Amino acid sequence: MEIYERIKELRKATLQMNQTDFGERIGLSQSNVANIEKGRISLTDRNIQVICATYNVNEKWLRTGDGEPFNELSEQEELAAWMGTILKPENDGCTKQRIIRILSQLEDDEWEAIEKIAKKIAEEYKKG
Repeated sequence: MEIYERIKELRKATLQMNQTDFGERIGLSQSNVANIEKGRISLTDRNIQVICATYNVNEKWLRTGDGEPFNELSEQEELAAWMGTILKPENDGCTKQRIIRILSQLEDDEWEAIEKIAKKIAEEYKKG
């Protein structure tokens, strides 16, 4: 698989983004993204670096196909990425946002109660 095919796979199948949205986040027009995905124009080193930084893509995988498509995230980075998706304007008022808003108002002793409940749920989940 060539780099332009990996770009298309990344954008379409993995990130589930259209060419316009994908390109806007990395400073490329939809037509440039389309031409890259067709192999008509090559990615510059700068484009590759921006794609990797923006989408947490493993640069070696993008360039050669070797390794995993994404870099491993720390727990904090993973949580921050998830929160970023929750806080998008199109998700305003969604259930996840409402729950996070409620959680943000809890006192310390209420957090302890939530932790106990979460542990019980996790135990039940492990039982299957």
